[in-house]
Amino acid sequence: MPREKCPDCLRLKSLCLCDAIAPFEPLVEVIFLQHPLEQNQVKGTAFLTHRCLKGSQFLVGEKFSNEQLSPYLTETKKTFLLYPPEDGVDAPEVLSAADMADTECLESVRILVLDGTWRKTRKMLFLNPELAALPRVQIYPTAPSVYSIRKQKNVTSFSTLEAVKQLLIELDSSFPYTKNLDQIMAALVAQQKQFQPN
Repeated sequence: MPREKCPDCLRLKSLCLCDAIAPFEPLVEVIFLQHPLEQNQVKGTAFLTHRCLKGSQFLVGEKFSNEQLSPYLTETKKTFLLYPPEDGVDAPEVLSAADMADTECLESVRILVLDGTWRKTRKMLFLNPELAALPRVQIYPTAPSVYSIRKQKNVTSFSTLEAVKQLLIELDSSFPYTKNLDQIMAALVAQQKQFQPN
């Protein structure tokens, strides 16, 4: 018999983190596209981040249909992909978050965020060329990741939550609500460390 899940954070009720979630209005519209293999990852941060960001949307899939993606690729807003350019691959326009804040009306900006390992997200781009063709927004973190509960590819790798937080900081350094993301990250890390061997 499957164990009961919290209907809000979708974690097992014994691991519910809703008490640490403090929703806020982000500076831009954010759409999360999660690889299916991440959906039940207990250490994942994407859905928790989604629950913190009012107005955000969350889709799960590897290859998305036109019907799924078209609402987010319309000209009503300028859509960017939060994903770094890849070496040796012809990249579309790449804009830093700071430059975006200077040149774009943030209320008219939409950010798509891929959630998965590097291998999984690269496959998502391969299977969804309309995503790969989007202009990119790039972030430049100045502090190391605190996501110590899951092995990262390298020291420059960040969780989805940390990437979104860094984006918001670079869009507006005075934005007050990134502490809400720190709060849920701290709760997740503390919870999972309880299950790690000493």
